[in-house]
Amino acid sequence: MMTATLALPKVLRTISAYVVEWHYAYPSGLLGDNFSQQFCFLPHAFNACLSRGKDIALTQDMDASKVFASIASGTLRITSDDTGLLITAKLLDSPENRLLCRLIDAGRVKGWSHKFRPVLGGYRTRFEIQQNARITSHHRAELQELTIVIRKRPRQLVRKTPIFLSGGPKVV
Repeated sequence: MMTATLALPKVLRTISAYVVEWHYAYPSGLLGDNFSQQFCFLPHAFNACLSRGKDIALTQDMDASKVFASIASGTLRITSDDTGLLITAKLLDSPENRLLCRLIDAGRVKGWSHKFRPVLGGYRTRFEIQQNARITSHHRAELQELTIVIRKRPRQLVRKTPIFLSGGPKVV
C-alpha cells in the first residue's frame, strides 16, 4: 500500500494591522498631502464587498506583480470590527515574502494603503469651514487592493498604523 504525503508551504510570519480606521480623515491625492480634500469611511463600509468573497490581494506599493497574500489562496483574512478593517496575512515561504520579512525587520515599512472604488449613492460630501476642507464620508465602498508601502509615501503616514507581527523566525 502506498501513502501520499502532502507538504504544505511553511509560514514565515503572520502580519496583522488595521489598514482602514473608521471616521479617520485620509488626505486625498497621489502624494497623500492634500488636506483640502479628505475622505473617511464609516463603520462597516466594506461589509457588502467582503461578504461577496471577492479576491483581494496584499501587494507592495500598489504593484500587482508583487502579491504577498490573497483571499483566494487562503493566506489573507479581512475582518471588519468596531475599530476598522483588520487584515491578517500569512506570509508563506517564497523569495518575495522572505524579502518582505527582511524589510519589516529593518523597519523599512512606511505604512499601509488601500485601493477602493466608491459605490454610487454610498457616500456623502460636506464642507468643513473650520478645516477649510471638503470631506467625503463613505458608508459603502468596494475594496479592490491592500498594499504595504515601502518605497512610496502612504496615505496613512499621518496615522502611523502599526504592524503587529507574530510567528516565525527572522529571515536572514
